[in-house]
Amino acid sequence: MLGRYVTRAPRRILAGSVLLFLLAGVLAASVIEALALNRYEASGSESLRARAALAEQFGTGTPNVALLVTATGDGSVDDAEVAAAGAALTDRLAAEPGVGDAWSYWSDGAATLRSDDGRHALVLAWVPGDADHVRGDVLPGLTERFGGVDGPLEVAIGGGDEVFRVVAEQARADFLRAEIVILPLVGALLWLVYRRLAPALVTLGVGLFSVVGTLAILRVVTLFTEVSTFASNIALVMGIGLGVDYGLFVTYRFREELAG
Repeated sequence: MLGRYVTRAPRRILAGSVLLFLLAGVLAASVIEALALNRYEASGSESLRARAALAEQFGTGTPNVALLVTATGDGSVDDAEVAAAGAALTDRLAAEPGVGDAWSYWSDGAATLRSDDGRHALVLAWVPGDADHVRGDVLPGLTERFGGVDGPLEVAIGGGDEVFRVVAEQARADFLRAEIVILPLVGALLWLVYRRLAPALVTLGVGLFSVVGTLAILRVVTLFTEVSTFASNIALVMGIGLGVDYGLFVTYRFREELAG
């Protein structure tokens, strides 16, 4: 029944498909900003309850930001000048907006925060809030203000949230780069298979429709729950792959029917 309707009203089907594609494109255009930088945590888990108790009762928590401090030149983290600068750095970090607590080798004297050769030490900080707040609002400013050389110190920003923030930014950049590279490349390969432009464009269009449709659905899903920022990359790869595969299947079946 559906097949008969499609063959009887091809222009209506084509017009409806174009309209649906445009509507999906409007939704998909904002999906990248709507994706969440989540921590893959289960709400209501014991670890989250323990973290909330630490924050509410003691005003601290598990450190999620780390500053790797290296003494410049041939200095040691135990040198008076370096130690003073390290203690001042710890105090500055603790006073930053959004930072709940900070401690370091120089403030606590913990040997585990010092490297064996005495060249490096750690400054740890706890930044409360969800992943979007920590990675999107707080960490970019900390990286800008604390990263680099500061007097006798060379500071590098790290920690779990910083790693995921950088990876997420790279994933977003790769998504845009992949669109620029994949679509022309797949189109050229399809032309080599078909040796004709029209079926190559139709097959590529099916893949593109799949990607845009999937991103539009993801945008709707983000209204109700968190969706990882890596979902866009998966949607691009799977959408192009499965869309092109299905397009090739339909095209070859159509050719078989014509030949029969």
